[in-house]
Amino acid sequence: MLQEERIKLTNQKYIPLAAAFNKFIRFGATFYLMSLVNPNEFANWVSLSLILQYSIFLQLGTANAMGRETAIAFGEKNESKINTIMSATLKNYLIASVLLYIILHFVGYEYLFLYSITYFFLSQLSDLVVVNSRSRFKNNKVIFSLIIESIVIMLGIIFFLEIYMIKGLLVVFSVGALINIIIHVPYRIVILNALAINKETLKESKYLISQGLPLLIFNILMLLKDTWDIILIKLLYSEYYVQFASTQIFGNGVRVIGALVSIILIPNMAKEFGESKVLFSNNNIKIFTRSTYFFTIIFILFFILFFPMIQFLIENFIPQYEESKDIIYFRSVSVFLGLVSLPALTMINMNRKTSVAIGIISIVFSLNILIFLILNLYISTIYAFIIATFIGNLLLLLILMFSIKAMKANAS
Repeated sequence: MLQEERIKLTNQKYIPLAAAFNKFIRFGATFYLMSLVNPNEFANWVSLSLILQYSIFLQLGTANAMGRETAIAFGEKNESKINTIMSATLKNYLIASVLLYIILHFVGYEYLFLYSITYFFLSQLSDLVVVNSRSRFKNNKVIFSLIIESIVIMLGIIFFLEIYMIKGLLVVFSVGALINIIIHVPYRIVILNALAINKETLKESKYLISQGLPLLIFNILMLLKDTWDIILIKLLYSEYYVQFASTQIFGNGVRVIGALVSIILIPNMAKEFGESKVLFSNNNIKIFTRSTYFFTIIFILFFILFFPMIQFLIENFIPQYEESKDIIYFRSVSVFLGLVSLPALTMINMNRKTSVAIGIISIVFSLNILIFLILNLYISTIYAFIIATFIGNLLLLLILMFSIKAMKANAS
């Protein structure tokens, strides 16, 4: 048993590497698309990406609750509960998929409807089954699927992207998601229970929604924190949208770093909490401290190195975005600062005190809007958005650190 745990821990170290490789390939595919199409067409891709990010919330937070509750159940060694959690999550996914199909009819992009709806459905299901495997610490399977998906996307980029542009990228990403689904397909009983109407699964669905709704609000606020500017520009300042949309690929690239660390951070904190029933255990404090230091150091390096990097990319690959160079740099730095808060937010969520995190983020988000409105009176609209995001993320970090310190003192 001890040897098995050692193997799991060893393999776990390779998951961020496989995930980083996968995210790098995805970023490369999107960047290649950016270099092939004009800024207006790329802005359409950014809009589709935003729809995908926000459509996940139609599942009412059950996807987020599933990852946490599965890891906790794994720590409790409750296999039956793990299967019930996955069945309930799949049931909620199917209902959300129907709602998404209806909503997309009113969004536009008719020429991409079939491609985008297929991508959205497969991508969300792929995320669910991978998170389920990761929360159950099936590390070898996760690593294998990430590598296979990356290879498929690479081949798709080479043979299809230059010819079919956005449609080609949607198809390539859809095939990659389908491969993940095949590799991580849940047990037959899990699928049957998801399709059936039974008391146990319905009860678990309600429980996941009750646990997921606070996480839903939390994740909506987290996403709004980093995308509120581009959404408001799209809705209220559309004349700046095409120029500002070019920053989104790098903003998403920044958030990938947070997603990679979360692959290890969230399941391990949840598992530790499930085993010890103590949030501020020595292991969780160690994870929290190291993660915060990691993000701080990476932020400083990013602040120093990203500007010469973006200069190189624009001069050699995307010269059509020369006018957006400064905007890309400053917005990416502002978004990156928000990642330093991730370990503290995770710590609070693991204690199932999501309402505390929601309150903090709501206050900071409101301040973001207020700061923007004030700055917009004196400086350009685009830079008012960027500075407001930077100040908001700095305030978020300071408030969270104070809150963690207070919670730890109360727990002692």
